[in-house]
Amino acid sequence: MQDVFKARAAELEACARVLAPTAGQTGLFVVIDGEVAGFDFIAHADAYAKLHPKLLKSYVIGALIEPKPGAVEVAKAAAAAQAFLHEAGDSEEKGL
Repeated sequence: MQDVFKARAAELEACARVLAPTAGQTGLFVVIDGEVAGFDFIAHADAYAKLHPKLLKSYVIGALIEPKPGAVEVAKAAAAAQAFLHEAGDSEEKGL
C-alpha cells in the first residue's frame, strides 16, 4: 500500500490542497462516484485537524485506485448523502 501512496503522491497532494479543512471543522462526509463512501466525525476541531490529512488520503486513494467511468449527477449524489444521514439519524444504539 505504501507503494501505491508513493505512486499517487502528486494527486494526493493536489487533493489535499483543494480539500483542506476549514476552521472549526469537525468531520468529513465523503461521496465518491455518487455513492456514500464514508462519514467521520470527531468531537473536537483541533483533534479533527490533525486527523484530516490521513482521513482524506484514505478516501482519495480508494477513488484513484478504482475510478468509475462517467459523470456523476450532483442531485443523485446529494440524495444518497441525505438518505445516509437520515438513516444514521434514525438508527438506535444496541449493546453487544
